Amino acid sequence: MALSKKTNVIYYKRNRNSTLTNCKVAILGYGSQGRAQALNLRDSGYNVVIGNLKDEYAEQAIDDGFVVSDFHLAVTDSDAIFMLLPDHAHRKVYENSIKKYIKKGAILIIAHGYSVNFGDLVVGKNHDLCLLAPRMPGAPIREQYLLGHGSPAFFAIDTDNSGVALDKLLKLADDLGFTKAGIIETTITEETEIDLFIEQYFLPNIIGSIDRAFDYLVDKGFNPEVALMELYASGEVGDLLIRAAKSGIHKVWEENASPTCRFGIMSNIDRVVPESESILRMNETLQKIRSGKFKDMLDLEAEKNYENLAKYDRINNTSLMHRTQESINKIIRHAK
Repeated sequence: MALSKKTNVIYYKRNRNSTLTNCKVAILGYGSQGRAQALNLRDSGYNVVIGNLKDEYAEQAIDDGFVVSDFHLAVTDSDAIFMLLPDHAHRKVYENSIKKYIKKGAILIIAHGYSVNFGDLVVGKNHDLCLLAPRMPGAPIREQYLLGHGSPAFFAIDTDNSGVALDKLLKLADDLGFTKAGIIETTITEETEIDLFIEQYFLPNIIGSIDRAFDYLVDKGFNPEVALMELYASGEVGDLLIRAAKSGIHKVWEENASPTCRFGIMSNIDRVVPESESILRMNETLQKIRSGKFKDMLDLEAEKNYENLAKYDRINNTSLMHRTQESINKIIRHAK
């Protein structure tokens, strides 16, 4: 597997000679990322058009003042194309709707390397293919842009048929606001595998631990509202994790938690998260990603229109924890 160099290249905002003056940008998909990036680029002076199905996202784009069209019309004559669609849709949209309409020298940008890494998206020889992967969801990307700052991102140059793919990518990253925070070089494989690993090992550990701890405490007779507030609903843990992004995951507790809390963490972390078992589970997770087993599972789920995922959501949305969350929302005044 081709992973990134040990010393990563990091780019920040600076004055650049633009290869994209007065260019047309096509944003394919107007979900969380699509909307934020379209608005940022329009505010930076680009002619932005949206390619989207006729659904509620298209209606939102029209309400935001964009021209919305079929994918092939959006791509026609575009100098930069952002494919911000679900991973499983990349191949079909590229092959059936846009491949023959992409003009020579255009840059095609993906926000996640999944489709390229697993061979679903194989581009032609007349345009560039690059990765520009924001490390934040759409809402904070837009918020940070409006505040005059930016959100960090990863980047990779996969196919440079024009010879100036990096110049074009950097200019777009500047105007999206990403280089105000910094964009870090990676590879398609590295970004894909780490992202999937986080989603399949780290996040299930966090979410599963919250689920099980809540059920356990309620089963032991604790008040559901009090239990959920302690677990996450007060916002305390979330605030500490935000602070940890700057100071470090251990330092933030040293600076903000009581000795009782810190000693409790120190004296239990190896018992609760035993190293040998964790490494075993991490190895299993990474192997499932690299072998293509997860991709096969996801392809099958997509063919079934994500019926298992929909069932999972229905169960969670009718659970005691969700009802408790709704109860807390009625009594706690969250900051706006």
